[in-house]
Amino acid sequence: DGIYVSRNTYIKTGIVEWKIKNPVHVVLYYRYIRFLPDGQFLYKTTPAPVSKVARRMRTIPTGETPLCYGEDGVVLGRYHFHHDL
Repeated sequence: DGIYVSRNTYIKTGIVEWKIKNPVHVVLYYRYIRFLPDGQFLYKTTPAPVSKVARRMRTIPTGETPLCYGEDGVVLGRYHFHHDL
């Protein structure tokens, strides 16, 4: 049991202001995914570091439509394996 973490970065061009001729932003975000043994998974994309997100990924959303919950959303989904691959 654990959380898979993907750290992603990309460069985005900025708006030319003041005396900066070629402004750029380095954007950093994380993708988190946790596979559960019953065929469910939790997924989240956020700029928040692991220390802030890990505790939110411990519980499964409840309710009639458990698609998203939390500060900026944890998605609950389902997965299955094809044994013929």
